[in-house]
Amino acid sequence: MNSWIVGAHFIVSGALIAVATVLVWHARNRPFVAVTKAFKAQLRLTYFVGILTVVIGVIVTGSGPHAGDADTPRNGLNSDLLVHVHSYPAYALLALVLLQIVYLVRVKQKLVSTLVLLAAIAAQALVGLVQSWYGLPIALVALHMLGASVLLSLLTNQLLVFRVSKK
Repeated sequence: MNSWIVGAHFIVSGALIAVATVLVWHARNRPFVAVTKAFKAQLRLTYFVGILTVVIGVIVTGSGPHAGDADTPRNGLNSDLLVHVHSYPAYALLALVLLQIVYLVRVKQKLVSTLVLLAAIAAQALVGLVQSWYGLPIALVALHMLGASVLLSLLTNQLLVFRVSKK
């Protein structure tokens, strides 16, 4: 299959993961954490940056050796350049989550979901770096794709856990 078709399939799968996260969250009737409107806006920005990071990652994958059938041409984009482009929103995502942690500690709110998200981002960064250093071994590429799926679920969960206080 064409790398753009494979990438589109991953994006649709990611959207389904987000929807499944919402359904599971509501089915479990989980409590939420009250936050300010400003914090909720920062969560939405974090979600957008996370989605952007994953989408650019899909484009990076489309330029590499594991982007569909072996005989199918890749998207023709410069993989080395795209890896760097992919890292910039990833660093921004990390910074935004660290800001969330600082805020939650300051206002003495629960931060378990945010720490789990931070751990997932750190793991993704590590796998991403190692796979690029070692020539994109297929197992690490697959692990990075799994991590992107987990990240989409955790980012969606963040939007659900934190709600604007009615005060």
